[in-house]
Amino acid sequence: MNPFTFDGNGMPFPLDIRMELDDTSAFRNMPSKWGEDYEFPLPCELDDTSAFRNTPSKWGEDCEFPLPFGRSLTSAEAHIMGLDEGTGASLKFTVLNPKGRVWLMVAGGGASVIYAVLLRIEAAPVFVGLDEGTGASLKFTVLNPKGRVWLMVAGGSASVIYADTVGDLGFAQELGNYGEYSGAPNTAETYSYAKTVLECATANPDGRGRALLIGGGIANFTDVAATFKGIIQAIREVAPALKAANVRLFVRRGGPNYQQGLAAMKAVGAELGLPVEVYGPESSMTGICAAAIEYVKGFDK
Repeated sequence: MNPFTFDGNGMPFPLDIRMELDDTSAFRNMPSKWGEDYEFPLPCELDDTSAFRNTPSKWGEDCEFPLPFGRSLTSAEAHIMGLDEGTGASLKFTVLNPKGRVWLMVAGGGASVIYAVLLRIEAAPVFVGLDEGTGASLKFTVLNPKGRVWLMVAGGSASVIYADTVGDLGFAQELGNYGEYSGAPNTAETYSYAKTVLECATANPDGRGRALLIGGGIANFTDVAATFKGIIQAIREVAPALKAANVRLFVRRGGPNYQQGLAAMKAVGAELGLPVEVYGPESSMTGICAAAIEYVKGFDK
């Protein structure tokens, strides 16, 4: 929604808006064939477990939902999707790395998750325990251990934007990880998270440049300066590896105490001789992704 203004009563009034229809909760917007006011009884009788399967969509039977922003199907994915839509069985297939050397053909949703999780490199399981031991959210999945674009992003929505933008700009195959930290993690938790991400991002240097995107959107209650303290502590410890792997840091953040946080990031870069670019909320997240990719592309010339 951009731009917007205020009406005569001081209430926000949108001047332009763009939306994409998706199927995330389409079943919630379907009138039940049992009737709008039907109350489902207790278990062991008729229940609503699959009521949405028996209801016509209010959007219309022929409504096609678009793919998420920045996502396009490969020919193989499109073929499997067509098979899935034409059968009562479940057939799912998503390509994560076209050049990958380990592929899955697994029966069962639960089993497929187990296989995929067990194939993560050693760093990934660290956050299973760390995430479960805190009230914050700490998520981290390695996509390509030799990737040249890495993410350390605050907030689930921001992490999706960063990852989708990297893919939309043609560098999905170079995306090293997907993850996010949110819920106001303390300094110690952020340090543990950051150090492992940095160790993964600097592994196996090959002489080409790498980019690490740090930050996110505009925080509502997370103290940016406090979370950056943990990240800065990890940067100090991993500084030699960052230099060896030609990693440039792109930092973008807004929210409580973000000025102090960005100033501290810039200062540690100057102190340690690391290339660090800092941006405030006046800069777009997609623009930072483009700058990071341009840096990486410079080593391919």
